[in-house]
Amino acid sequence: MKKYLLPFIIVSSLIFGSEEEQFSDLKTEFHNKEWSKVVSHSQEMIKKYPESVFSKEINFFRAVAYYHIDDPDLANQYLTAFLEMGGSTRYFEDALKYKYFIAEKFENGYYGHLFGVSALPRFESMWESAYQLYDEVIVSIPRSDLAAKALFRKSAMYLLDEQFEESIESLNNLIRRFPRNPLAQEAYVNIAKVYRKQIKVLYLDPRCYELALLNKKRFDMEYPSSPLKIEMEEVVADIVDYFAEDIYKSAIYFDKRNNSESSIMYLRSLVQKYPTSKYAIYATQKIAAYELSLDKKKVNEIADIVN
Repeated sequence: MKKYLLPFIIVSSLIFGSEEEQFSDLKTEFHNKEWSKVVSHSQEMIKKYPESVFSKEINFFRAVAYYHIDDPDLANQYLTAFLEMGGSTRYFEDALKYKYFIAEKFENGYYGHLFGVSALPRFESMWESAYQLYDEVIVSIPRSDLAAKALFRKSAMYLLDEQFEESIESLNNLIRRFPRNPLAQEAYVNIAKVYRKQIKVLYLDPRCYELALLNKKRFDMEYPSSPLKIEMEEVVADIVDYFAEDIYKSAIYFDKRNNSESSIMYLRSLVQKYPTSKYAIYATQKIAAYELSLDKKKVNEIADIVN
């Protein structure tokens, strides 16, 4: 039997090529971006050479190919397999870049295969997986610009989930670790936006107001010439207006019930507390109208006495 087996192996090698030759062909397909070929060729090699010395690279090539044929959840599986093999750091940062790109797809509404099985339909939300992938990037390459981006994106997800403290914590981590990264300036503005939404969702928490002003003060000190200065001022102005509007509504409530004294008290409090608010202008006009009305009333009373 052995005398027939050896020629078969030789013929097989001549037809299909050696393991090294097949891997070389796979690399060529990868560099030529022939993604469908990479997927099928890598699957063949893993099946044929399960203990191949090229297994790690094959997993990476297969992962990237799946990403480019729009199958990011499968791409993530093979990237994880690649990273878990350890050893050489070749393709390490590239693998984490793709992890980040996959997280963005998951965040933006991509649905994965049920139970991670390619044969099953795509019905599974990958939102929580996006959190995990951003964390993986942050932990694995903590000083890279990609980690800064991951912190930024993660904070945006927290904001959508109305996890306000977590969103602010993520942004503050970005600012502390990457103060010279352009995203740090955006992080300050986004912190203000978190406070703005928190105030709307959890009603008027005075603590949020004070922290928003403190955040703006830090931003102005760190980046006095920032192009985002106007946007920051607009967000903080919205926050101020929310609080001023609440007092203004109270003033109008008493005005409609002909309780001018209480109405004026609220209006003056508004002007004193929130002088930069647009409602301070309305309050000032309303107070002037009250005073004019009182003056007319006094004039009429005097006229009645004289007559």
